Amino acid sequence: MLRILRSHIQTWVLKAVLIFVAITFIGWGAGYLGKTQKEFEIIAEVYDIPITYGEWQNSLKSLDEFYKNIYKDILPGDFTKRLNLKEMALNDLLRKNILLYSAEKEGLVVTKEELIDHIQTNPLFVRNGKFDERSYKFLLSRNRITPKEFEASQRNEILIKKMGDLIKDSVMISKRELLDAFKRENEEIQVEYLLFKPLYFKSKIKISQQDIEEFYNKNKEEFREPEKRKIKYIYLNPKDFMKKVRIDKTAIEEYYFDHEEEYNLPKKIRARQILIRIPHNSSQEKKEKARKKTEMIIKRLKKGEDFSKLARKYSEDSSARKGGDLGYFKKGEMIQEFDKVAFFLKKGEISHPVLTPFGYHIIKVEDIKEASIKELKDIRDEIEKKLTENEADYLAEDKANEIFEDIMRTGIDLKEIAQRYSFDLKTTGFFNKQENEIKGIKNSGNLISSAFSLELGEVSEIVKLDNGYYIFKLLDIKKSSIPPLDTIKPRLRDVLKTEKMKNAAFRKGEEILTQLKTTKELKDIAEKLGLKTATTGYFSRASSIPGIGIDLNFINQAFRLKKGENTIVKSDDGVYVIKLLGKKPIDMNKFKQAREDLANRLLIQKREKVFQSWIQNKIDIAYQKQLIKINKELFSD
Repeated sequence: MLRILRSHIQTWVLKAVLIFVAITFIGWGAGYLGKTQKEFEIIAEVYDIPITYGEWQNSLKSLDEFYKNIYKDILPGDFTKRLNLKEMALNDLLRKNILLYSAEKEGLVVTKEELIDHIQTNPLFVRNGKFDERSYKFLLSRNRITPKEFEASQRNEILIKKMGDLIKDSVMISKRELLDAFKRENEEIQVEYLLFKPLYFKSKIKISQQDIEEFYNKNKEEFREPEKRKIKYIYLNPKDFMKKVRIDKTAIEEYYFDHEEEYNLPKKIRARQILIRIPHNSSQEKKEKARKKTEMIIKRLKKGEDFSKLARKYSEDSSARKGGDLGYFKKGEMIQEFDKVAFFLKKGEISHPVLTPFGYHIIKVEDIKEASIKELKDIRDEIEKKLTENEADYLAEDKANEIFEDIMRTGIDLKEIAQRYSFDLKTTGFFNKQENEIKGIKNSGNLISSAFSLELGEVSEIVKLDNGYYIFKLLDIKKSSIPPLDTIKPRLRDVLKTEKMKNAAFRKGEEILTQLKTTKELKDIAEKLGLKTATTGYFSRASSIPGIGIDLNFINQAFRLKKGENTIVKSDDGVYVIKLLGKKPIDMNKFKQAREDLANRLLIQKREKVFQSWIQNKIDIAYQKQLIKINKELFSD
């Protein structure tokens, strides 16, 4: 039975269910198969609204998948703990329930028409541009959710959005805020500077034995080495089992039939968009203003201006930073009004203003991939390879289970087990818990986590990594310790010397700053030292400093100065003594031209900031008044 489930887990039905759960869960809570009693237990409450263990686990899984999809293979095995995903998942659910509670307090309601429209425009239930009741009932049935339960969850989702819009729509941008923001982004300054690099002072720094001992005694903890562990292990590589696998013609044909949707590739287009948002409950005047702005952009596009540049400047969507690029998508993945126009356009064609619940869209089709079918004869080898690899992996896992059960049943040592099953027994070097990888074992974060959960001499359960299966024994433990002085003396000498050189550079900077009180010209002081000053071109807070690069500390301190003033700036390069030569006044004509776009951008940022501040304040108050209760035992499970 397990084999059958494994071999069919990628069928279109289960894919649809998994996608359905992943997309809709955060909005409405649990919706997965095979619930156990534990999943109905209450892990937290806020305003007497319960959060179940099952809801929390689903939220945690969604976050886990989200970060894995973004960061792929660069995440360490213990990233869930490092990012504190357990707490993030619980906080997401607390925020959701606080918003629901607040929406009810505000008297917000969801009409029957709103609910129907919300469900019928969900891409999961749309086929050929229309709501498909069969798909709707099928997906709910597969998840054991009744229409009544799902509709209640979607009503909550709409209420949460309405509450968020209510908070955000009350936020405004003042004229002073606009001018200050424009000034921050466009004001430019020019500075003169003298750089003292730590290396200038290398020859003057002498490190004695006494210096090293004193530095060691004062900073011992900085050199503490973490606990380290060593394991011996049996490794089962699925590739070693491939010779035992035989895939017959029928299996290949069945796989092709089961995965027919994968090989019947629908028409896809790649498009860019510029979105001019229309906030919820906007006045007719604001809607008309958005439409005119959209038409103005279309006129500029027709004159030959670059779509991606205008998208970066005007679009009020997350795709703006990518020039409005939405990538490839098929019908049903975008909102219905958008789909209808996008799939009607020819390659290179730009649409008229397209109105959706989000606002006005301008769409440009970059590329079109017509629908196609991959014939079995063309992909037979590909399928056979995939099935062979899958079956080899099953064989490796089965053998790992057999070995593990033998260890548990007989209690014999790992060395004897390795000999019995003709596997090599390998030993690692020492590794600590913070390492991402054990030398010689790629992506071994899970192995490291498991090793640090064992007692000395204990045998692990089976650990699956990307390259196969591991069973290991904890061989040795090196407790956390501070290494003796003699073993790290060269390292101490280097650290101490670098620190002393930096201190010498800073003292020299202070000395120069004092001299500038009487000698007004920085270049005169520099000449006496046999050095030269440099002058930057004009730069803004958002730009790179000419001749220096990006240095936020330098920029922040430089913009605080008045013309002719001096200061010291510590940086990775050394110590700068800087003098402000001048400031360019902002161009008020440019401000007037940029005002509307800047106001829209600031409004989005400010609304999000206010919303996040509001919800955090609600959480803080709820904790203070003990309105949030958490089952710590269940949470730490």
